[in-house]
Amino acid sequence: QCEVWIGLLVFSTAVTIVAGQSIVVGGGTYEYGVDITLRCFVAGIDPPHNVTWQVPESSTSLERGLLVDNTDVPSLTFEARREDGGDYTCQDVGSNAELIKATVTVVPAILMGPEDMILEYSDVLTATFTCTTFGGDDAPLAIDWLSPAGVTGLNISSRIDGINADNSTTSSITTLPLSLSDRGSMYACDVTYEGAPSDVTDALASVDIVPAITEDPKNVFIGVGLGRNATFSCSAYGGPTETIPSLEFTWTGPVGIDVSIQVTEVVDDIATNTLTLVNERQCSLDRTLRKSGESTRL
Repeated sequence: QCEVWIGLLVFSTAVTIVAGQSIVVGGGTYEYGVDITLRCFVAGIDPPHNVTWQVPESSTSLERGLLVDNTDVPSLTFEARREDGGDYTCQDVGSNAELIKATVTVVPAILMGPEDMILEYSDVLTATFTCTTFGGDDAPLAIDWLSPAGVTGLNISSRIDGINADNSTTSSITTLPLSLSDRGSMYACDVTYEGAPSDVTDALASVDIVPAITEDPKNVFIGVGLGRNATFSCSAYGGPTETIPSLEFTWTGPVGIDVSIQVTEVVDDIATNTLTLVNERQCSLDRTLRKSGESTRL
């Protein structure tokens, strides 16, 4: 059965308007390319309102955007571009109300952030993270990689940056050799426009290190009969035994199967866990069939 739910997200804005004020609502930080909607609330003048907008000098939002006027709450909607950052105000025609601004900040969009890494343990272990971002054609971007300690450049052995055919920017890093102490470490791709404040847009990824399975358990075929048990083995490597804690093996199987009969041995730093399943259930079935005079073919 497949159930699909559509979630409805309802936005509400509480605006306190003092008589003689004209307030713009909708400011904040937006990624490049998303739609921004600014709304104008006017006090002291009966609607519908016919307002004029004051936008940043560098912005072409009025030419590119959608204006909704002659209504209770006029609005301006436009696609975010780098040059649209700044202060926005609105004023009803013929009014000299106090103007309360909204500030818009536009940051580069993260097209593809770094992905969480789950690495199997090895004696030389590194992780590679990639981040792709876009902030507009020919827009100079500053990409910083923040380490688990939040310090740029820490624990990074190499880095490659490049411009793609669609003018997006890709940056990849490879860490220095990792150890088990690096489990859970976070790496952030921090993207800004050159000259803008740092730590504006970032994407996070984590590192986890798990033991490497060196030998998987094999299928076991047994017949019905007294004492015919099933034995499974699994081997793994998690590092030198003198420095790495012992490994824990967990077996899963059908409900009711007893997985308590386990033995772990370590040879040359390879841990092998052997699970034995006692065939009591099948032996009982075999005796019942034979007692009733029936036969079964295996």
